[in-house]
Amino acid sequence: MKDTQSVQIQGVHFAQVRLKDIEERTDLMQFREGLQEHHVAELVGILKQDRELDPVTLWEDPETGATVLVDGHHRLAAYRRAEWSKPIPSQVHHCDRKAARLLAMGENGKARLQFTTTERRNAAWALVCDGSTDQWFYSRAEIASAAGCKRQTRFAYCPSKPADRAKRRRHCNLMWA
Repeated sequence: MKDTQSVQIQGVHFAQVRLKDIEERTDLMQFREGLQEHHVAELVGILKQDRELDPVTLWEDPETGATVLVDGHHRLAAYRRAEWSKPIPSQVHHCDRKAARLLAMGENGKARLQFTTTERRNAAWALVCDGSTDQWFYSRAEIASAAGCKRQTRFAYCPSKPADRAKRRRHCNLMWA
């Protein structure tokens, strides 16, 4: 068994935090080599639909009282670029500096594979075509929300009226044949 030091987090709470109250210490908390501009632009597009992003992870520095960004540098950049005026969803950790840095490393070190744009569109289309029964009917708004896209621009044909569902199934079967 490895000998490890334990790190204690005294508390975590969710809050809505104003952008101007968030301090970035990239030398301390950012382990990536800068921002990926294409990702920031994609997040700005989501914000322009008046949708919030996942919460950023913050740390309350016990020495200075500052609220420091631990994880979510791309999200924070997108909120700022979009000139977001509302407070943003945040997870605020109360711990020492060591625990905060390990938290930053842990969050950024997770292996995540995101959808490509084509995969996102294909997944949305699969949900459009999955309306074989009323039990599994997805509305345009549900599909757009899950796919992270605009309701009116991603679906060639997605009727929301029950009478049109049979027509939609026939259309989907032709498209997938």
